[in-house]
Amino acid sequence: MSFQRNPETALLLVGAERLELPIVASNGRYQGIDVSKVREATGHVLVDPGAGNVSICAPSEITYLDGQEGILQYRGYRIEELANHSTFLETAYLLIYGELPTHAELQRFETAIAAAPGLPALATDSFLRSFGAAGHPMAVLQSAIAWLETQRPVLRQAESLEMEPVFFDLLRNVPALVASWYAFRTRGEWVEFDPTDGYAKGLLQAFFPDASHPQIFADVLETCLVVHADHEQNCSTNTCRSIGSAQASLYASVAGAVGALSGPLHGGANEAVVAMLEDLLASGMTVADKLAEVKSGEARLSGVGHRVYKNSDPRAERLKQLCPEVLRAAGNDSQLLDIAHQLENAVREDEYFRRRKLYPNVDFYSGILYKAMGIPVEFFTPMFAIGRLPGWIAHWVEGREKKTRIYRPFQIYDGQSERPYVPIDART
Repeated sequence: MSFQRNPETALLLVGAERLELPIVASNGRYQGIDVSKVREATGHVLVDPGAGNVSICAPSEITYLDGQEGILQYRGYRIEELANHSTFLETAYLLIYGELPTHAELQRFETAIAAAPGLPALATDSFLRSFGAAGHPMAVLQSAIAWLETQRPVLRQAESLEMEPVFFDLLRNVPALVASWYAFRTRGEWVEFDPTDGYAKGLLQAFFPDASHPQIFADVLETCLVVHADHEQNCSTNTCRSIGSAQASLYASVAGAVGALSGPLHGGANEAVVAMLEDLLASGMTVADKLAEVKSGEARLSGVGHRVYKNSDPRAERLKQLCPEVLRAAGNDSQLLDIAHQLENAVREDEYFRRRKLYPNVDFYSGILYKAMGIPVEFFTPMFAIGRLPGWIAHWVEGREKKTRIYRPFQIYDGQSERPYVPIDART
């Protein structure tokens, strides 16, 4: 995406104040209005809870999203094309460096990730033992990324001059940390992650070293990682950029992003979808009854609706297409998929959901795929985190390169007026 200053202006009237605001042009649906001088000029600030109408970062060149038309592009490439033809590491290269790699560039990138230092054996074992066995993988992962920085003093010190070794470290070891927590809980050991024969294949091997998986599992997992790789200014990416704006390390910024992703309104939604579908099957509740509960406010419909998409989510469409083949390869019955299809069809035909433009999002089908491949439900969101890692890296780098000011939103105060301190003995 390229941006330039538009000679046109927007006019803001505040009482007797008249302020001309520069228009920031874009290649997308929406143009920007530069409001950086509004507070100083008028004594007023803009209020937008949830920041859905505010572009807080400088114009970005990474990802374009048009929620009205259901369009998602990484660096100008449609997600449908990348999901059909690209690999995860090729997509990661695209996001981080801005262009699709040549054979030589991709080979260098893949080799550098595979050659990055692995997890330190004794320290990793000790670190994992410090958590209770019931620790949620996202909480462990957030802590583990911050801990990984303590094991990389040389990389940390050199980060401002040479960032690539940190990219390679995270792309090599975030999957290792996720798989190690699963291995530690199930087998009492930690594991290495080897992406030499393919990123997704190596991830499945790290999780299930004694299992033989059909190639379709690795292919589909690659696609899952690709469609999760970035989504412009979502909650976790904005968190990453916000932390990075303080000149915090990439490790610290990614750890914060993982914390944001753990929330059920963000990455945790894929767990909630599978739980909802399984509950529908177990309870015998009909789809019509479920939708009635949702419309009456008694329940939420997980995996349906999106802050940005007011049309079909192109990521969900691709994952939906992959479900039947994966279920056949896994030898699973299609009950979860059948109920998911029934829900989607009912939602698309129901005026309540159509009027509100609520359609299945990426979480609606990703959990069905992960479950068919044998990945435990509470590791669904860590899989999301692994996929989103290139996007976090790309946005952190862009913030550094564009010398983004530290994020410091203004607050409208609605608390107590000034009052005198009352000694404790005089309080009633």
